[in-house]
Order: sequence, then C-alpha cells, then structure tokens
Amino acid sequence: MKASRFRGDWPWILIGLSYWVSRCLTLTHLPVFADEAIYIRWAQMMANDPKQYLFLPMYDGKPPLFMWLLNLFLPLNYGEPLLTARLLSVTAGFITLILLRFIIKALGGSRQAQLYGALVYLILPFTFFHDRMALIDSLLVTFLSASFLTLIKVRQTGHWKWASLAGIFWGLALMSKTSALWFPLIMPLMIICLPEALDKQSLKRVIGGYMLTGVIGLCLFYSLKMSPLFPFLFNRSADFSLTLSEILQGEWRRSGINGLNLGRYLFWYVTWPVLVLPLVAGFLKPLKKQSLRQRCLPLTLVCLAISLTLPLILLGKIVFSRYYLPTIIFLIPAATLAWERLQAQRYRILGWLLTGWLIIQSIWFIYPWYSNLNQAHLPREDREQYLTEWSAGFGNREVAEWLKQAALTQPIAVATEGYFGTLPDGLSIYFDHNPSNEQVKIFGVGQPVRELADSIKEQVPLKDTFLVVNEHRLSLNLDSCCTLVKRFPRPFGGPALLLIKVNQI
Repeated sequence: MKASRFRGDWPWILIGLSYWVSRCLTLTHLPVFADEAIYIRWAQMMANDPKQYLFLPMYDGKPPLFMWLLNLFLPLNYGEPLLTARLLSVTAGFITLILLRFIIKALGGSRQAQLYGALVYLILPFTFFHDRMALIDSLLVTFLSASFLTLIKVRQTGHWKWASLAGIFWGLALMSKTSALWFPLIMPLMIICLPEALDKQSLKRVIGGYMLTGVIGLCLFYSLKMSPLFPFLFNRSADFSLTLSEILQGEWRRSGINGLNLGRYLFWYVTWPVLVLPLVAGFLKPLKKQSLRQRCLPLTLVCLAISLTLPLILLGKIVFSRYYLPTIIFLIPAATLAWERLQAQRYRILGWLLTGWLIIQSIWFIYPWYSNLNQAHLPREDREQYLTEWSAGFGNREVAEWLKQAALTQPIAVATEGYFGTLPDGLSIYFDHNPSNEQVKIFGVGQPVRELADSIKEQVPLKDTFLVVNEHRLSLNLDSCCTLVKRFPRPFGGPALLLIKVNQI
C-alpha cells in the first residue's frame, strides 16, 4: 500500500522539489528593489521596537501583515536580509501552488489536469518572477487563492463553515494589501456562471454564505483600527487611483492605456498559450452530458479574472504589472481545464503544441535570471524598475560590505540620495544586527544632489564621511570636494551607483 501510494505521489514530490530549486537558486542574483528595501526596513524597525513601529506601514498606506510575517523570516539570517525576506514570498508561492491544485480539483479537473496546472504555475514567468521577490503581491495571491477555493466550496455546499474560512482568508488578504477590497466583485459571477445551477433554496444559502464571508473579512480588516494610524491606510489612494473630479475632467481616457498595458503584460508574463487555451476550448463541441455551465467554465474563469482587473483599468492612475498578479488564480485553472478538454476530444496535438510554446517562452524568460541579468527579458517599465533605474539596488550590497570594513577602524557617516526606498533603506537593511552598526551613521539628503548638504558638512570634521548617489542624480563637481571611491554599473547601460568620499573641508 505504501509503495503504491508513493508511486502515485512521486510526480507531486518532483514538482515540489523543482519548485524550491527553481525559486531558491540565485535568489539574490537580482539586487534589492525599492519596495523590498522599504518592507525589510519596516520589519527590522518593528522587531527592534514593536511598541513604536508595529503599525508603521499603515502610515504609508500599507497594511502591516506582510511586514509582521517578515519578522518570522529575518532572524534566519541577519547577514543577508534580502535572502530571508524573499524566502517569505517563495513560501507563499509554494502554498499558492498547492491551493491551485485543489482549486482545479474543486472545479472538476482530473488528477492529470491538477498536475498540468502545477506545471504551468512552476514555469509561468509571472509566478516565477514574483515568487522570488520580497513583495506583498505574492502573499496577497496566496490568501486570495485560499479565499477563492473556499468560495467555490460555499458555492457547492452552501455551508457556513466554508463561508467563515473564506471570510478569514479574505480578511488576511485585506490585511496584506487594500486592493483585495475588489475581490468580492467575483462573487455575483460565481453564483451565476459556475456549475451547477442552483435551486432557490441553495441560492439563498450561497448568498447568505457570501454575505457572511464579507462580514467576517471586513471585521478582521477593521481590527486594525486598534492603531491610531488606521485612517492613513487610504490617504494615498489619490496617488494611485483616479478621483471622480479627475474622471469628469477627461482622465477616464487613461483606462484605454491601462487596458492596452494589461494585454501586453498578460501576453508577456502569462504567455499567449495560456490565454489562448480557454478560447480554443470554447469552440469545441460539448462532451456528452456536459451542461452549458461546464462547457463555458474556462471562459467563465477568464471573466472572473477580467472582473478583478476592471477597477485597475478604469480607475488606475499608476498601475504596475505586479498589480495584475492575482489574475493567475483564474487564468491557470482556465488554461488547465481547457487543456484537459483538448485531451478528451482528440485534439491532443494542439494541446501539446501550445504547451510546447509555453515551455519555450518560459525558458526564454527564466534562463537569464540564473545566468546573466544583462540578457533579462522584461517589459520596458519593469526593466526600468528592476534593472536600470534608481529603484534597482545594484551596488547596495557591495557598498554595505565596503563600509563595514571601513567601520572596523573608525566611525563613519554615510549620506545617501533620497530619504527612503532603495536609498537609504536599501543600505540600512545590511547594518541591522551587525557589529558595525554603532560605527556607521546612515542618513538621507534628498535628490538630486547639487551641493553638499549642511548635514554632510557637519559630519566631515568628526568622521570619515561618504556619499552614495546615482550618477544621473548627481550635479556636484566632485573635483572640488570629493573623491570617487567605487562605481557600480547597472545592466543595459543604466546609471551607475557611486560611492564617494567627502574630503575634509
């Protein structure tokens, strides 16, 4: 019995091992990104002084759950906070992979379909990239996946226990990122479109279950009101979403740009084979005894994904590709169930051809992250964010190591461009719980750097003083006051990070 069970489980064991190897290999090859630096620094501040900083992210409009969980991972290796922080996302991604297996099963997918869905998740560029970044989005997808699975169970059983679980998971998603507020938009479509049809009594139970889900989720989210910073959660909404007055003034035209960008991001990260599979399945003849709802299930899941993106398309002022990551909760099962239908109706060659193209595109995307970041393939906006602009922390770790060595003999002061983000947070994270922490004072002076700020001049007579700045944000004549120590270039000819020693004045 045990041997037979092992033979049945070995594909899942292989997928699990492949997942951890693919995600953990060269996990810090890409340096710290601006948002990662902020989240890690917040988590360190929470750990050092929880009474004062436990709810600090809310001041910047971010719920604190991701940073709270980071505190569980950071002690694993204080010397490399980026590695341990990204392990949180790797873990979240692994849980999502497991949840997607059960989502596909709950939607009627066979064991073969469940394995196929896991394979798609394993190699998909969208999941591969974000599972390896210490960003909130990966954790958000985990909780939304759990919420979707339990909402399916509510739809199938109408049981209040499943509704309670769905509410808890949705509440945790809200405590991770406020954009989860849009997730209930899928509930009406689930009631109307998912198989099987509901009789009047079942419909009442399902609607009641979904209402219970909403109440529990909101109650869990509003538990954050224990902090006086709760009102700040939505203070920055205008930075990312259009207001009614802006829409009336014609900014609604931005939705067209957002829609085009969505299509571009999905074809790049989700790949066109995954997007095409549900459409192909929609034109196949229905299987025997297959209801209309079952036949349209892949397309229904695509509609659920679209409903989740509509607020971003219609109201988004600043929309990054990672905001669309939750769509994989629906698109992977949609492609998987469509692929299974191709197998059942003697269109296996088409199914495997699309799968082959998916594998080729995924390898094309994934390989440079293991070998050479100068060959990484990203959309223009993401290439700027993660590789070529100030937000990409190339040189931060190297500068930190150099400063640690310099601080062994005497105290030093380090001024950086900016006040938060890649600098100075992306530098400060490497000094937390470090013996040289007391010897190094790191502070921001804003950007661009056109002159030596008074805060820098005050330090020069007292300590060896350094300036860390990106070369395209430096308008200072170095020959008159400073000496260039090291230069750290970025891929694709991006501006270099400069380590500069300020001379005695």
